[in-house]
Amino acid sequence: MICARSAALMIKIGNIMEKVSVIKSADYSEATDRLFTSLDLDERVFKGLSVFIKPNWVAPASDNLITDPKLVAVLVTKLLSLGAKEVLVGENPTIGLSSAALYSALGVEDLITRAGGRMVELDKAEYLVCEPRTEYFRYPLALPVPVLESDFFIDVPVAKTHGQGVLSLGIKNLIGLLDDETKGNFHREDLHAKAAAILAYAAPRLTVIDGMVAGEGQGPAMCRKLPWHTMIGGLNVVATDTVAALAMGVEPREVPAIRLAAAQGFGPVDIEDIEITGDGIEAVSRPFRRTIINPSGRYDAPAVCVGCCEGCLAWMQVRFDPWQRDGVFSSLAKIVEPVLVSGRKVSAGMLPYSEKQSLIIAFGDCVPEEILSLPGAVHIPGCPPTSGIKGIQDEIVSKYLK
Repeated sequence: MICARSAALMIKIGNIMEKVSVIKSADYSEATDRLFTSLDLDERVFKGLSVFIKPNWVAPASDNLITDPKLVAVLVTKLLSLGAKEVLVGENPTIGLSSAALYSALGVEDLITRAGGRMVELDKAEYLVCEPRTEYFRYPLALPVPVLESDFFIDVPVAKTHGQGVLSLGIKNLIGLLDDETKGNFHREDLHAKAAAILAYAAPRLTVIDGMVAGEGQGPAMCRKLPWHTMIGGLNVVATDTVAALAMGVEPREVPAIRLAAAQGFGPVDIEDIEITGDGIEAVSRPFRRTIINPSGRYDAPAVCVGCCEGCLAWMQVRFDPWQRDGVFSSLAKIVEPVLVSGRKVSAGMLPYSEKQSLIIAFGDCVPEEILSLPGAVHIPGCPPTSGIKGIQDEIVSKYLK
């Protein structure tokens, strides 16, 4: 179905004074109450409305840092107390994982139901194909009807670093609204433009960033989890992400999604255009260790990446960081010579290669045929590979280590 919303609804916000609240607290209930008060969110705002909450529940693996379900439950209770007609909670997790399987693994349905909310399986929802036609993204986006038809959409990400996006905050969390096909497409440098383009049709009316436990280092999949005891919220997602970035020691324009959204007028990126309430940035400010996205020199195996884009680099980081941590590379090296390869400019002469001993793991569609035809080459296809990587990794481990 084609999105029926008129392009006239794609109103840009521009440089107006936006209010963002920074709360330092170790308690979700207290932090939520203070946040809502400081943003003037009361019965006049929510009475009689259908509210949709989208957390960041990408996957149930213990390595992943997700929005704390307790915060979502607190928000559900708060919204209903302020007169909301209904509160829906939904997520479409990582490619290939169903919402139902995610909810079951996380054990969240009972928690949300007891708070008075209702879970929505976004992967089974009806989707509308919208064509935002923004300055930086001109391709269709499939967005879920339950979110588009809600009266009040609330975006609840968790604060963490991200290899491809520098930080994963409110704008990046909107990627989880998309269906699997749309998620898999445009996941190179265009990922950030895709995230910003969602604001043309599904801009959240409130963003609440969960920083009670935040993530630094090798995000998004292997963050170092640290108690930050912070909640940051605002009515404009660009302004809210801007304040969060500054609190995490990052210049907001270094975050591609913030920069692109601001450049298109979806919200302010200059602190002079934002009113800070609550405890202020200084109360929670600390530098967050960044993600190293390029694998070269980081693993117990050579990684030769020449002419590859951030899409392949990001997925290599996400999928092969656990191999380094778990000693898979070092174990393989006792049996075979593993080499990671990516990029359209790589050539056989660049590789530390032995025909009888090497395992060439070729990542992405642009690796030249010269590499793929080498004995011992294993191809992980995709542009970039966004699914099926684990299966190929498991086959390699099974062949050499089991």
